[in-house]
Amino acid sequence: MWNLRLELGHQLAPDPVRTTEFAPAFPLPPLPPAHKEIPSSSPAQGYGAAEVALPWKTGRFSGRDVALQPDGTLRCPAGQLLVAHERRREADGSLRMVYAASIHSCRPCPLREQCQWNGKATGKPRQVSVLLHPLVIGSAPLLWRDWSRREHRRACIQLVRDQQIEVEVRLAEDASRQGSSLPSPSILSRAQRAHFRLSWSERLTRNARAPAEEPVSIKLFGVPDTFVDFLGLRVA
Repeated sequence: MWNLRLELGHQLAPDPVRTTEFAPAFPLPPLPPAHKEIPSSSPAQGYGAAEVALPWKTGRFSGRDVALQPDGTLRCPAGQLLVAHERRREADGSLRMVYAASIHSCRPCPLREQCQWNGKATGKPRQVSVLLHPLVIGSAPLLWRDWSRREHRRACIQLVRDQQIEVEVRLAEDASRQGSSLPSPSILSRAQRAHFRLSWSERLTRNARAPAEEPVSIKLFGVPDTFVDFLGLRVA
């Protein structure tokens, strides 16, 4: 309802769209020098989605074969956990997280030949590197375009208060034309009368108007021409 008042108010008094700067432009990072120090803090824009290494040998497991767990660990195809034990920052600001399994889990693993480079001859547990790249954001400011909400809403409410509405129901004419009296109202119980004891479907059924009944005519006075054209109303 609030959005409808805003839209109707804008149709009544169309104003130009105003522009608000929600966030200033993010400065572009300077070009890296020949010997740049590795940053020690996280980038202000945050990191993107995690990326793992590509397959390093045909038929062997890669970082894409491990599954990320809700607690931040990884699970290999054999069902063993890999825990992050090293974090280091790259020169471009990326964060590399190295996950490793337990050597006690890798030695008896039946999938060791598919997982490690030298198979059973490898003396170290399986490790997986996950790389987090900084988010790439635009250099333009964040702008928001809208209308003056309060002024348009008040204009619509004031117009509605000044309007005149006539509602006509031709029940008496129909009864005299058919030569029968109006049906007596049905007696409701207290449970039927209580609104909070009825479901939404029961309320709609009780309040619905029968298709055989005469339509209700509603006349609106004082509607501006802009509203008539916008809503597609029929002019008397």
